Amino acid sequence: MMKSTACRSLETNAPSDLAVHKPAGLSLSNVQEIWNVFDAFDDDRLGRLSIPTATIACRALGFQVTQNEVESEMKALKGNHELVDVDFDMMCRFLQNHNFHMRDAENELRTTFDLLDVSKKGYITEQDLQQVVEEIYPEDDTNMNVRQMIECFDSDKDGCISFKDFKHIMTRGNRSGGYSLE
Repeated sequence: MMKSTACRSLETNAPSDLAVHKPAGLSLSNVQEIWNVFDAFDDDRLGRLSIPTATIACRALGFQVTQNEVESEMKALKGNHELVDVDFDMMCRFLQNHNFHMRDAENELRTTFDLLDVSKKGYITEQDLQQVVEEIYPEDDTNMNVRQMIECFDSDKDGCISFKDFKHIMTRGNRSGGYSLE
């Protein structure tokens, strides 16, 4: 679960050699894109995501998968029926298996943005994001600070996330140098 409190750079925290994580069929730019999203959701900075969080990350990358699908396929990739967390290598292999390299990134970013733009105003508001968080974590009394997330990624400081902001977050980090999660 993301809890944004300050901004920090995404690019500076990427593994020094992303090519090591590159399964056959993925380009280095594919792996960098996956890293940007994986890192955005790695709130404890331990290099792993819970199954629900990995599911959200996959959705952010444009894959409409269920939590059960992600859990099942990750367990198969790991060969472990007791899988609890997903590491970056597993995420890359999972997305490669889903033909990540063949997707239309711009169109998928737009589709994901549109899913988050619950009010259909052309931008993501704090209320939109809060509604999505509550839908994803209905049984969880989450402490996710949606307002801080919006403030951190909002380049023009209008209180909303535009598609331009969203695209920048998903591909390169944010305009204020990144974010920090506690």
